[in-house]
Amino acid sequence: MKATRYIVLLSLCVTMVLAYMGTGYSVNERRVEFVIGSKSFLVDGKEFAMDVASFAENDRTYVPVSFLASALNAEVKWKADIQTAEITDKQKQILIKLQPDKKYMFVNGNRVDMDVASVVRNDRMFLPAKYVAQSLNYSVFWRPLTKTILINNDTQDSKADIVKEAYPSKFNIKADVLTYDNKLVNKFSRQEDIFMWGSKNYSDVEGVTTFRGNNYRDSSSYGYADIKEKKLEKLWYKSIGHIDGWTGVGWNGQPSIIRWEDEVKQIMNISPEKKSKPDLKEVIYSTLDGNIYFLDLDDGKETRRPLSVGVPHKGSVAVDPRGYPLLYAGQGIDEVNGKKVNIGYRIFSLIDYKQFMFINGIDYYAKRYWGAFDSVPLIDKNTDSLILFGENGLLYSGKLGTKFDVNKKTISIKPELFKYRYTSNISHKLGTENSPLVYKNLLYAADNSGLIQCIDLNTLKPVWGANGTDDTDSTMVLESFGEDKVDLYTACEVDHQIRTYGYKQGYSYVRKFNALTGKLLWEKSFPCYYDSEVNGGALASPVVGKHDIKDLVIFSIAKTGKYNYGGKLIAFNKETGSVVWQIESPYYSWSSPVDVYTKDGKSYILYCDYLGYMYLIEGKTGKVLDKIELGSTIEGTPAVFGNIAVIGTRGQRIYGIELK
Repeated sequence: MKATRYIVLLSLCVTMVLAYMGTGYSVNERRVEFVIGSKSFLVDGKEFAMDVASFAENDRTYVPVSFLASALNAEVKWKADIQTAEITDKQKQILIKLQPDKKYMFVNGNRVDMDVASVVRNDRMFLPAKYVAQSLNYSVFWRPLTKTILINNDTQDSKADIVKEAYPSKFNIKADVLTYDNKLVNKFSRQEDIFMWGSKNYSDVEGVTTFRGNNYRDSSSYGYADIKEKKLEKLWYKSIGHIDGWTGVGWNGQPSIIRWEDEVKQIMNISPEKKSKPDLKEVIYSTLDGNIYFLDLDDGKETRRPLSVGVPHKGSVAVDPRGYPLLYAGQGIDEVNGKKVNIGYRIFSLIDYKQFMFINGIDYYAKRYWGAFDSVPLIDKNTDSLILFGENGLLYSGKLGTKFDVNKKTISIKPELFKYRYTSNISHKLGTENSPLVYKNLLYAADNSGLIQCIDLNTLKPVWGANGTDDTDSTMVLESFGEDKVDLYTACEVDHQIRTYGYKQGYSYVRKFNALTGKLLWEKSFPCYYDSEVNGGALASPVVGKHDIKDLVIFSIAKTGKYNYGGKLIAFNKETGSVVWQIESPYYSWSSPVDVYTKDGKSYILYCDYLGYMYLIEGKTGKVLDKIELGSTIEGTPAVFGNIAVIGTRGQRIYGIELK
């Protein structure tokens, strides 16, 4: 019976892979990646699912043979009468025969001995990738840092080591790990390793669920826009308030926008009218007036009463990417009506607004006595893990312990978090205000002194570091072209340069790094003005272009150029760093530009400035197509769903803007 079941499952497995991948791939273009512990694999950068995970045992790595062969454009058949898997590459005229639990195989009739036998687990045959791949004339390389098996046509290993100038010892990075109740962990390891593949599959639900959309932080827009008139038009606005002098929506202030699954929508405290709306898209916006607002994207009307937290929120909210009714919100200010209040991070139920967790930002075991959370977390849906940086210099990560039963209308969490704590020779001011990025198991973040770190999430050890020159509040962005080519874009502001040297000007440095090795690939600098109220340089996150601007990366630099309070929006060639186009404005911007695309791949950029204007810009040329006045300073970042953008202002309003 077991053999029969194996035959059926193998056949289904192969059929499923071929259906996903299709045929007609050129062998010369083939590039395949398997990660140990993951139920996914990549073919030429595209992710595919498996029903089993690759694994490691006795210092050997094993992958499911059927998925491996199909990924390499070969056909797989199971012959039950002789208990043999046949792998055929008709183009190369290669036939491989494998049997379970045997330490040999046959390639075109010739016996090839193996140092391990094939293994059958969960009715799947596993084998070290090299035996099948090399027999099909591919090369196999191992990447221990990311536990990745890389298969391609390269004759030599393209792996590059971490460059010497990026060694953690260069910056004297000293790190340790604490439990949430502050017990030192001698050797940290996770119950389940974190590997976040790509960025397109970050969320299981439609919408923008975290700051800049995903674990690469490369998009604040969801779906495609149908732009014909190339105009901006106000659809609606919602009046909000203030706490003390903290008005409206501040930096980095991006809303989440989500289209809930209907069964989840029905159990939440959404109004009956909005629950009955079949295509409800809910805007969730945390503000400086102490409330988190819930609005209908189409008309701006409340979908439910505001969640009154009573303290100002500067950062953006995050919604659980699994579509669970969980909300994550960070506090930015520790004073209300002249009195000090607790400051930290909160997790709420969106069924009934129950507060599940409060992370006190004032932590006596931290290296900095400040408790704000402008940084916005990531949630790894595969391991139920939270990843969050605080301005106290701590990285919080670990299991949320989520239990969600939509039928019983209940949700709960039981977090088990750990704290990564560090010092360095340049981190005179610890704390992270930008939001962390993750490529597989590697986390990237920069602190208030400009230390850029790459951290292995599964060991909580620093991998490499770089000196970003100055305070780096702007969230960095990743772009991956597969293992061995992962790029990191970043830029700093002008803050400590002034305090250190006493100049009225400093430089914002725009940089591109190899994200795996820490190698600096190019750097550009821009002189920026400074005053104690408004920092110059980069506080906005860049746009990493796609489609018709796939060769561009676009940065917004504040208080640079011929105007003291002016700014520039600059499009750089990704490979060379040369300027392709730039817009010089008399008004600076802290708001992150947002890229929006039509179905045919045409790009548009939304850009907002401190005077209160939103611009619609042609992405390819930098041509300003339209602008609209919103009446007050814009520090927050728009989020876009289809043709509607949502942005809040310091003038105590939230706007819905149509891209026409």
